Amino acid sequence: MKVGKPNPTATLFGFSFLSTAAYVLTRALGVSLLMARVGSEALPLALSASAIAVIAISFLTRFAVRYANHRLCLMVTWFALGVVTLILSLKIVTMPYSFVVVGTIFVLAEVRGCLNTVYSTTMANDFFADSTTARPFVLVFAGAPIAGILAGFLLSYEASVISATTWLAVIAGLDAMTMLLSCFLPDWTQPKNEALSVLKAPPKTSNRLQHYRYRLAALVALKVIVLTLVGYQWNVVVNDYLLSEEKMIRYFAAFYAISDGLILLIQLAASGKLLDRFGIGVPLRMYPVCLAVMGLAAVASDSLPMLMLVFTVGSGLNVLRRALHDPGLAAAYSILDPRIRSETIVLVTGMIKPFAEFIAALGLLFYADFVTANVLTWAWIGLLLPWFYFANWVSRRFVTVRDASPS
Repeated sequence: MKVGKPNPTATLFGFSFLSTAAYVLTRALGVSLLMARVGSEALPLALSASAIAVIAISFLTRFAVRYANHRLCLMVTWFALGVVTLILSLKIVTMPYSFVVVGTIFVLAEVRGCLNTVYSTTMANDFFADSTTARPFVLVFAGAPIAGILAGFLLSYEASVISATTWLAVIAGLDAMTMLLSCFLPDWTQPKNEALSVLKAPPKTSNRLQHYRYRLAALVALKVIVLTLVGYQWNVVVNDYLLSEEKMIRYFAAFYAISDGLILLIQLAASGKLLDRFGIGVPLRMYPVCLAVMGLAAVASDSLPMLMLVFTVGSGLNVLRRALHDPGLAAAYSILDPRIRSETIVLVTGMIKPFAEFIAALGLLFYADFVTANVLTWAWIGLLLPWFYFANWVSRRFVTVRDASPS
């Protein structure tokens, strides 16, 4: 890929900040409005719809990243997000309890999360794949927790003052700023013949990379299925415990603000050093182990307040995921040939990830009413075993390929 500027860290940091702020606000509004105005029983259907939407959009993004000017794609994408958000800000006034309107806000949050991950990971790898340290990845991704802190505290304190339609207008404004910021990004576009030249790669190299890509995809798929099930249980517990729309908005906003504050602290103080010293293996293996401890604590809980505490603390493991696990996972793509790296990121993050979420949501849609909370918990605890296996395999192969590459 062609890079127009040698040091795009500040611009990518700004993109991460603005896009994450819009995501946090949309996510907090979407979950709270859906559960308070429609009910938690609509959550599996909303998750299924969001997964289908993300798959469709990711399919288009895959071809855009592969063949088109990436900066133009980013501008068009965030322009579309802003337009849809503005339309929703008008519809929520006339149809405040409509499942279609409220559900679309929820779906839009999931779409934003996917697009943020795809573009952030793609750009970080394209610009910093040759870096000898993981710190550029950490600095770029630090924009996300800073945005989460500011957006979370703002939403927490102003939830009862500012209406949903105003928040949606603010989010559309953030989209406009993201679109303008993209004008300052270095122009990086992968030529068509270069994107297709992977088919001409030597069979031995291609086979080795294929095995790595398959297991990386399996790792992401298992992670998404588990986190979808955990997130569903967390949302249901919060809804049953708090009941009020305003309380739920404040809770989620404060949660994101506090967790993002911890994420930022870890990223700035230790993430780069830890990843450089221990590699990607430690965070990739540690996260599923911590989730297993959380799952066992949930099974042992015998009251709603205790479950609220367990899932709040357990969801706080997002600090570990976003401060160490996600930068490590993003760095895992860096050993791939540039000719197939972007396509792999979009395929794994933008298509396999939402497909895995769809499978999990479909299971919840058909079976959530017929299984107990403990059965559901044991189900995702069981999935942690293959998750740990693939995390271990990817980590070891990453070290092998990296050390074998010429410096």
